[in-house]
Order: sequence, then structure tokens, then C-alpha cells
Amino acid sequence: MHTREENGWLVPFYESKLSGSCRPSFHVHYRDWDKIKTTIFSIPDQERHTFIDAGANIGLISVPAKQYFKRVHAIEPEPVTATCLKHNMDTDTNGMTSGKHFVYEAAAGRKKDKIELFSPPEPNTSGYMTTTKQAKWHSKTVDQMCIDALGLVHCDFIKLDVQGAEMDVIIGAEQTIRLYKPFIYIETKESYAPMHVLKQWGYEILYSFAKGHQILNHKRRRLK
Repeated sequence: MHTREENGWLVPFYESKLSGSCRPSFHVHYRDWDKIKTTIFSIPDQERHTFIDAGANIGLISVPAKQYFKRVHAIEPEPVTATCLKHNMDTDTNGMTSGKHFVYEAAAGRKKDKIELFSPPEPNTSGYMTTTKQAKWHSKTVDQMCIDALGLVHCDFIKLDVQGAEMDVIIGAEQTIRLYKPFIYIETKESYAPMHVLKQWGYEILYSFAKGHQILNHKRRRLK
């Protein structure tokens, strides 16, 4: 058995770090969601069309985002974690009644392709895969997709937590970002380079949090 239940959520059997965030009835107590929802509450209701979660893990961001956006696209490459993500997204009933959600078992990147990812031999948290090769880590070839290929007609928020592959995801989402100017939540612990690119595209820091997490907004898109 590769999975287990935690307060109704499906999680990988080895999960220990995130299980405390899984609250009953698919509610969450999770620092990243607390940061993101502050921005969501300030986005006008008529502009909450589409939310993209790259590095969605078991759904601690994607599941509650269903309450506020008409479309949620959740992207997760680790197979067991992606199984949990799909189950949690499908089972949750708190989402917008007119909304839809889409789960992709793939890594977000520059283009449609295959990519080699690496994970620790004895993981203690779900979804941790990186493009950086490390000694004694297991490798797995997974599908890669790019956000631009989704052909979205709206994009209002992108969350990026992809263990150092943020630049690849941004390049693969350039058309979407330039066209729709979504708010962006990004992890910058591995590299600040993606921030430089986004600033060149007209973005500025809206909120800056500890441990290398930022929320950016485009200069032409303001909160209410």
C-alpha cells in the first residue's frame, strides 16, 4: 500500500511533514496557503477565473483554491503524490459549484517532453523531486508539459514551487504570463534568476516572506 488517509485526505504512506496540515473536511492549516489566500481575497471576484498550481503536491493549495476560482489546473510529477492529488481534488466538495479542476501527472517545464527527476531514497514528505542529480538519489523519467500548451483563455494566479525548476516553468509559460499578467507566488530559495526575468516582464514584489517566498503582481494589474 503506497498511500494512507489523514483526516480524510489521501497522502503517501511515508508523509510526515505535511500530514499535520490536512484538516478534516478538506480544510488546510498550511503556511503557503495562508500567504496566497491573502492575495486571493484582494482580487476582484470577476477576475478569479483560473488558478495554476505547478508543484501541486497532494493539493494543499489546489484544493482550497477550488473555492475561489472557476478553473484550477494542478500539476504534479511524482506518481504516488499525483494519485493522492487527484483523489483529493475529486473528493473535496467545498469547491465552486460551477467550477472545474484538472490534474496533470507531469512536471511543468519549457516544453512537452520527457525529463529525468531525482528523489531521496527514503523520503519523509510527498512530491519532492528535483532536476538536480544527487548521490544515491533515485531517478525517474516523467512526462513534462508547459503551461502555454494549455491554451488558457484566462490566467489569474500561478503558484510555483518546483524545487529549482522555476525558470523552466516561467519560460514555458511566457505567452500566458505576458498575455494575462497573473499574480505569481514563487519560491526563490534555489535561484533568484526567475525574479529578474519576471521584473523585466513588468512584475514587482507584492509580498516577501521568509525562506525565499515571494508574491508578485504586474504593474498593470492591481488589487482591489
